[in-house]
Amino acid sequence: MYILASASPRRKEILEKANQKFEIITSNYVESNLGIDDPYKLVEELAYGKALEVAKKHPNRIIIGADTIVVVEGEVIGKPKDFNDAFKILKKLSNHYQEVVTGVALIYNDKVHKFHAVSEVIFRELNDQEIIDYINTGEPYDKAGAYAIQGKANDFVTSFNGEIENIMGFPIKRFLKEVKKFKEEINV
Repeated sequence: MYILASASPRRKEILEKANQKFEIITSNYVESNLGIDDPYKLVEELAYGKALEVAKKHPNRIIIGADTIVVVEGEVIGKPKDFNDAFKILKKLSNHYQEVVTGVALIYNDKVHKFHAVSEVIFRELNDQEIIDYINTGEPYDKAGAYAIQGKANDFVTSFNGEIENIMGFPIKRFLKEVKKFKEEINV
């Protein structure tokens, strides 16, 4: 059985739908940019930080850490801080291409495996009132890029490429391949 070092209801739901056995132990890791400019390395290191914080207290278990960001023209966009931040983020995503990147870290004692998945999303043009109405639903606040593709923001998306679960916060298909290799590597 795995330990998911995340309080994300979306990650929980995605793992449950894939019939994975796990328990949740929320990481107290404080996210920061770590001074890493490469968004793909950054998201892997954030996932690693979350997993490591839990792994220290739970030896002989596979710990899963994950973190999701949105990247627009090289700029890393996380979760909005408040209404104005959410508005600014959604305005930037309007009529724009973005990458949704989820980093995943697997830790078993002193063994570590990190990877990331990338999905591409294109939004249609959004007017200010649509953005305001969407923010007022409360949906954007705990989501990278200030939106949930599986929620009301689905209407904003003109197209996407890649795993939809990655856009939701956890690349389950990629995870299942990577964790299988990891388990073979560590003989578990």
